[in-house]
Amino acid sequence: MTSKKWFLPAVLALILVLPVACYTILYLLAPGYAGHFDVVESNWGVTLPWNAGWQEIYGNNQRDGFHGDGLSYYVYTCEDGGEMDGLFDWQTTKTPHANCETWLDELGVPADVRPPYTECGMKRMTQSDGSEALFWWHSVAKTLYIAESYQ
Repeated sequence: MTSKKWFLPAVLALILVLPVACYTILYLLAPGYAGHFDVVESNWGVTLPWNAGWQEIYGNNQRDGFHGDGLSYYVYTCEDGGEMDGLFDWQTTKTPHANCETWLDELGVPADVRPPYTECGMKRMTQSDGSEALFWWHSVAKTLYIAESYQ
């Protein structure tokens, strides 16, 4: 009789836990960019084209504050950047954004993975709390650079 008391709760627990466990395993096995692309979409409303064949070249995430505040910087290349050209109205610039080099210095980002600013289009996004994201797209090299500062 006692084994019957545990059967229904065990089945319900399994039904509730199994999907979460499977999703977690699939999420952890997904390519490294998948997690960051979800963050970009959630925080900035930017949906990067998943079918472009992305590969993470560099990643540095120091968002270790209590509320997820801090800096992050990622560099990706892709096989097909056609959709990226039309993602934003990319602005041309001859110099980096005022905060960018300071952020990259704080993160200790090597020179060889910093954006070649004069060859890239840039998009700046801000939020009311002072958070800021800078996107650079190098259409010839098919390379995306993302620097974020969360307040």
